[in-house]
Formats: sequence, structure tokens, C-alpha cells
Amino acid sequence: LQQLMTECEPDAVIHLAALPNAKEATLYPTEALQINVDGTLSVLEGVKAAGTVKRFIFASSSFVYGNFKKPVADEEHPTEPIDVYGGTKLTGEILTKSYAKAHGFEYVIARPSAVYGFGDANRRVTQILIENAMRGKPLVLHGGGLSKIDFTYVTDAAEGLLRCLETPAAANEIFNVTRGNARSVLEFALEVKKLFPNAKLEERPSDA
Repeated sequence: LQQLMTECEPDAVIHLAALPNAKEATLYPTEALQINVDGTLSVLEGVKAAGTVKRFIFASSSFVYGNFKKPVADEEHPTEPIDVYGGTKLTGEILTKSYAKAHGFEYVIARPSAVYGFGDANRRVTQILIENAMRGKPLVLHGGGLSKIDFTYVTDAAEGLLRCLETPAAANEIFNVTRGNARSVLEFALEVKKLFPNAKLEERPSDA
């Protein structure tokens, strides 16, 4: 990776590589650390080796906040991860700031939330509900599906990352790259049910 960066001499790097699923990270913590922490370190070492990067964009996650202490979490909200995934992402943020300061390049940290849309194959709740509807399986709602999530469409998240790259005033800042309007899993399931009227909703207890 260092050789590749040195040969390409990039002006900017958007770092998206990760194990992007909190449940998978909990099941496979060693792999999550290797991919999300060691992987980020490898990319930053590549940036350092190239010496040409002016701005580094790190795709973090809203999971760095842990349990929200208020209905809307702005960028000043305390970062207190409650799982492996959030911990690896916060570690990536710290490494990003440290390398940027030590080696003289700008950083921007983006914290997306519940990205969904075409191309997603990471077994998130949106994909699972849609696939269940297509296969005639019930739409399972843990805890009644009342948990609220700031679902963010993939093209909006991409536009947010592009703005992080191109906006001069974004240098060395942190941004929540989200829709900015939390909706419940139940609301999503009801939208799916409009497309698949025969789909059955099934309530189960909340998982861990």
C-alpha cells in the first residue's frame, strides 16, 4: 500500500475500507480490529510515505457516540462507544488526527449513520427486511421496531463525503453525514409493506 501511494502521489484520500457491520464486529472482534484499526493505520502509513496528500477523509460512524444522551446528537456529543465497532471507529479517528498533526496534512472525519440503498450487501436491517419481504418471510421487528435510526441514503452519504473533500472550511473538522431525521425501524417496515402487501410483521424481544 505504501508503494502504491508513493507511485500514485494522490492529492487526497477518502478512506472507506472497513468491516462496516456492528453485529459482525461483535462476533469477530479480532477481524474487526485488523480491518478497521490496523487497516486504517496501513492507509495512514501510505499517506505518510507518499508525502503528497493534502487532505485525508476518514469515514467513521455514528456508533462512536454510543447511547445518545439527548434526542439529537450533534458533533459535540460525548464519544462513548458501547461495542467493538464503535471502538474501532473512534480509534481510527484518533489515529487520523494524530497522523495529520504529525505529518502536516488536513483531515476531515465523517460520521455517517445507517447508510442504505443500492449496492449494500452488509446484512443491515434495511436489506434484511426487503429480502424477507421478497422471499415471503415475516418482517421481524425486535422490540416492536420502535428503535429510531437516522437512515441515510447512499447517494446523500456520497455527496457528504465529496463536500468533506472539496470544501476548504471543512479542514480538520468532524461532521455527522446523515439525513438528520431519525425514523423507526417500524416506519421502514411499513414502507416495505406498501410494496409487498402480503408481508407479515412479526414482533420479537429486543436483541442485545
